[in-house]
Amino acid sequence: MMLTILLSLMLGAGPVATNGGVVSIKGHHLLAEVAKTERERDLALEFRQQFKSERCMFVLSEHERPHPVQTRKFLLPFDVAWVDAEGTVVEMQERVPPCRKGQACTGCGGAKPSGYDVYLAAGRLRKLGLMTGDKIGWDLQLTDGTNLRNGPSLQSENAQSARRQKRKGRSRGRRP
Repeated sequence: MMLTILLSLMLGAGPVATNGGVVSIKGHHLLAEVAKTERERDLALEFRQQFKSERCMFVLSEHERPHPVQTRKFLLPFDVAWVDAEGTVVEMQERVPPCRKGQACTGCGGAKPSGYDVYLAAGRLRKLGLMTGDKIGWDLQLTDGTNLRNGPSLQSENAQSARRQKRKGRSRGRRP
């Protein structure tokens, strides 16, 4: 396990995710790594040299509570959305900077109670148009077999999209 973490850190990819799934934000589906603890989050994000825009880190919390972000040993800035159990974004912080060497590393954001933190590449919140009060959905699988699902079903979104495509195809076929 330690060798895997070291190799992935050296390659700039972050640790291999063992928990994962999809997070849906405003119709965009992001591949999610899942951290069940703040320690797992730290191991996944510390020293990471890149974070792709189509990915996110979904951090679980045992209780809905305020929890500021600590960016000690982070190399990259991140956007963070704090989300409650119903999938409502209760707070957001764009471009949370990494702590600088020699400076005190204080917590950033996370003043409102939330059950989940969603970390995205810096600038992604703005590009997605996410706002406080918006809903996000997720479909996550944990290694212990637990499924976490909230928000609009990704399957129902896909089914609706398929029906729209089918209707478009029918209307094209009726033209003389």
